[in-house]
Amino acid sequence: MRSSFSRVIWIGLLLQATAGALGWLQEGDMAAAMRMAARFSGRVSLLAYLTSMAVFVAWMRGKASRSAAVEAAQAFAWVHLLHFGYLAANIRMSAITPELYKAIGGALAYAMIVTHAFWIRRWPPQHAAHAIYFVYVGLIMIGTFVSRLQGEFPGSEPSAIHGVGIAVTLLACAGFFQARRRSRKAASLTHVQG
Repeated sequence: MRSSFSRVIWIGLLLQATAGALGWLQEGDMAAAMRMAARFSGRVSLLAYLTSMAVFVAWMRGKASRSAAVEAAQAFAWVHLLHFGYLAANIRMSAITPELYKAIGGALAYAMIVTHAFWIRRWPPQHAAHAIYFVYVGLIMIGTFVSRLQGEFPGSEPSAIHGVGIAVTLLACAGFFQARRRSRKAASLTHVQG
């Protein structure tokens, strides 16, 4: 288990360091570089979220182990914490004052992401807490993409990639709920037959 966790740490560092390097290479000054790094690392984080959800669904269907789901959750938490570093640096260097409700909603999402990596071990995959977690984090990500499409992020132009992010996240959440419904139905049938 220790070796798989260290692999998660190193892969996360490599991915987010690459995002930072891309930001620095694309822009000359540090503030612009942090803005680009936050953007690129956010995309890495979205992919980590979607991967975590896919592995969780595979676990729910009995096609992956709990340890694989835990490792995917840990990887997402780590990658997203590294993204937070770029995001915080961007906010500070660009003198952005986040709206209070967005800051609270985002902080709650970060807390859920970090804690889910630990409590995923405790409950079966059909537990409602998992559904609340995936949907809430997905809604926060969708809200971020909507804000970007509306031009609410200084220095970030609306892009088609934000619409793609919204669509992919909505589809992933719909797939999660379909898999959850089937899993709960199968579990109840097994309980009745047993």
